[in-house]
Amino acid sequence: MIPSQAILVCDRDNGFREALRNLLFAAGYPSVEVVGTVRGALAKLRRETYGCIVIGISRPGPRERRWAMVVRRRQPDAKLLFVVPAAAIPVVKTACFDYVIKERAFSMLLLLTEHRQENCGLQ
Repeated sequence: MIPSQAILVCDRDNGFREALRNLLFAAGYPSVEVVGTVRGALAKLRRETYGCIVIGISRPGPRERRWAMVVRRRQPDAKLLFVVPAAAIPVVKTACFDYVIKERAFSMLLLLTEHRQENCGLQ
């Protein structure tokens, strides 16, 4: 089975999530959906299959671990990536999930998408 290339972005910041969607579309991802709430993300996870789920968080803590468990239970094959503020780095370093620093999210995701394009012949 080929994993889905669809991406789900969940972040409260409308400007950030729309900019991220535009960046991912420009990088060649065929399907990028955005939501602003956990409730909206859960509804999408029930109806669709995603290859990657990007979740913006403001303060890492136990809630994110629960969130990660729910996502992994519903979509075990999806890559889960949290976007966290730089101030949260000391807390996140001990966490059990992958993350990108929000202040560097666009440049980091550009590097990841450039690597993906090279491997998929999208240049």
